[in-house]
Amino acid sequence: MVFPLGWKAFNYEEGWLVMEVANRLVIPEKPGVHFDLINWTRLDYGGDGLWKRQEDLYNPLKMREVFDQWVAAGGKPLTT
Repeated sequence: MVFPLGWKAFNYEEGWLVMEVANRLVIPEKPGVHFDLINWTRLDYGGDGLWKRQEDLYNPLKMREVFDQWVAAGGKPLTT
């Protein structure tokens, strides 16, 4: 899974960042084939180069739909 960014917006005075992130499922044997679940993330800056809070917004039903499409196309989840 990789996480390409779409758009992002900074508020330097308040110390936060809002961005669109794709949770991208890939199939290594099929270059260029991928399945994206889009979510929005807000990060609040905590000082000293660290974030203090993260909040993600996504649709869990859509996540299941995207995951099932990925598996149907040949994606294989890793298990331990």
